[in-house]
Amino acid sequence: MTFTLQSKMKPLVLILASVSIFALVACSGDPGDAGVPGAAGQPGRLGQAGAAGDDGAAGVNGIPGIPGSPGGQGPQGPQGNSGAQGPAGADGATGPAGSISAVLTVTDSGTGNVGVVDLSTRGTKVDVTGAGFAAGENVNISIGGIGVLAATANSGGAFAALGITLPASLSEGDVVTVRGDGTAGTTGWGVLLITNKSATN
Repeated sequence: MTFTLQSKMKPLVLILASVSIFALVACSGDPGDAGVPGAAGQPGRLGQAGAAGDDGAAGVNGIPGIPGSPGGQGPQGPQGNSGAQGPAGADGATGPAGSISAVLTVTDSGTGNVGVVDLSTRGTKVDVTGAGFAAGENVNISIGGIGVLAATANSGGAFAALGITLPASLSEGDVVTVRGDGTAGTTGWGVLLITNKSATN
């Protein structure tokens, strides 16, 4: 019985196998067009950070910027320390020969006071004596810049000019220079104070 069933089934299996092969051959045609892409899936989870890469090469230097506007002037700084003293300068040239100095003495002709003349008495005249001039030197005497008399020095270089009238321009309180200029280059000086005692009484 079993053998009979197997012998009957074998042709049936062969038939089914042939039909399947035929169906596969009949159904296989040219590939169809590609389908529409499906929607993008959800992003995956963030992965772990990778290891740091090597440092990149240095970049090219940039172009220098435009200079800024000058700033305001700052406050003056403290004074610096004094510098070292410099070397002494060279000696100057020799100056011209100076005049020989003489001495003049001025005396009030009325009172005999030296260097002071009192207008309240006879104080309009003075005596001028000089020493230190050259022998026979002519001396031009001036009072307050006004020439009043010329005298001649004796062999000892002295002279005495008595009773010289004071210039009318002088007044009480004036302090004037009496000067004697010798023709040989000698110069003498004196000082005279003008007073007026009667004006104070």
